[in-house]
Amino acid sequence: MGKTEEDIVDKDKTQKANTSKMKVIKSGAKTSDALKLSNTVKASNISNTLKGKAFEDRAVAFLEEKGYEILERNSHFHHLEMDVVARDGDILCFIEVKGRKEHSLVPGLYAVDRAKQKRLRNWATAYLCKQGYSLTNTACRFDVVSIEGEKIQLIQNAF
Repeated sequence: MGKTEEDIVDKDKTQKANTSKMKVIKSGAKTSDALKLSNTVKASNISNTLKGKAFEDRAVAFLEEKGYEILERNSHFHHLEMDVVARDGDILCFIEVKGRKEHSLVPGLYAVDRAKQKRLRNWATAYLCKQGYSLTNTACRFDVVSIEGEKIQLIQNAF
């Protein structure tokens, strides 16, 4: 199985943290200082995870207000993941949630590039097969929920 970009980034962060930790230890600092440094790196990963969950919680509440029936959240298939699977009437919706700070230079929608779209399509194909849906007769679409600060935007049929 190939490494994903996320695996490589995580490995780089871990290596940098370990290198920094060794520099702190070699400089004569206490081991507890090195552990604090290591925990800071881990805490930043956790805070991103918590931010992502908070964005997804807001998106799900927004979608439910719009009448969507939420079927699954954070569904995984091998290394692929879909944020939300929902039903909008008779249409099965595969929904990617992208959150950004207010006044971000690049809106969340632009983070769903061609490579991400391909991964989401592959995930959706696997999901349809696994759940016993027809690949040709199931009405489905890909939506994106973009959250920027307090603003929430739903882009139906995004790609």
